[in-house]
Amino acid sequence: MFLSNIAIDRPVFTTMVIIAIVIFGLVSYSNLGIDREPDVDLPFLTITTVYPGADPETVESEIIDLIEEEISTLSGIKLIESRAIENVGLVAVEYELEVD
Repeated sequence: MFLSNIAIDRPVFTTMVIIAIVIFGLVSYSNLGIDREPDVDLPFLTITTVYPGADPETVESEIIDLIEEEISTLSGIKLIESRAIENVGLVAVEYELEVD
């Protein structure tokens, strides 16, 4: 009852207290040690190769197959996916998070 009486009797004081609380909250929020965009290393690697004038079969046999063979010898590899399209070969690799 005492607090409500002060708030009603002194509206300017009440407004100033609210503004002070909001400013204190904004200053405190800006000083928090939370990173809004943390540095996260995702365990994915994409290899894109360009072979001008090559059809998808040539890209696969001459580029993608060689890359897949070399990557498969590495430890910690979870998944290898590849796509061959006109003039371009794409290889996506998923590896264990602990692998460098």
